[in-house]
Formats: sequence, structure tokens, C-alpha cells
Amino acid sequence: MIHRVVGSDGTKRLIMWPGPSPARLAVSEDAGFSWSQLKPIGDWSGIVVMGFVEAFRTGRGHYVAPFHDDGRFFSKEKAPSIFTLYQTFSRYRGLT
Repeated sequence: MIHRVVGSDGTKRLIMWPGPSPARLAVSEDAGFSWSQLKPIGDWSGIVVMGFVEAFRTGRGHYVAPFHDDGRFFSKEKAPSIFTLYQTFSRYRGLT
């Protein structure tokens, strides 16, 4: 998934979350002409990593990004009948 975000410093970026495992992130600061390397963000994932990213009104660079897991990543089950919705909150400052 590719999302448009604006950092707390006002920099416009595209961020890309390919999936499913592990969760990785790539960033473009030139409207998608060039991209950073995909970098692992953690040892977690979901069926769709960050299906959407929504800006909060609490400040520039504040976002919520829900994702869901069918049990394969957090509980290590196979073919469960319940999907779990997770959400992350972030203040995007860029990759280091």
C-alpha cells in the first residue's frame, strides 16, 4: 500500500508498506521518482500492512494506521475464523 503523508516538519512524502511479512517500509520524498530501500519496521505483520493511513487533527505528522491479522502473525494459528483489527498511532519523523 502507498500512502501520502506530511511529516511534522512539513515534508510531503509517499510511504509504501508492502506485505505481508515482515512489516517493511519505503519512503519517497520526490513524488515517487525515487525510493528508499525497504527497511524492516519490526518482527510483526498482518495480511494487509497498514491498509490505510489517516491524519489526526492533533498535529501535523500525526497518523493512525489500522491493519488486521488473521492469526498467522500474532497467535501463529492456521486458518482461524476470527480476524483481529489492530491500529498504530504515529508521529512520522522519517527513517533513520
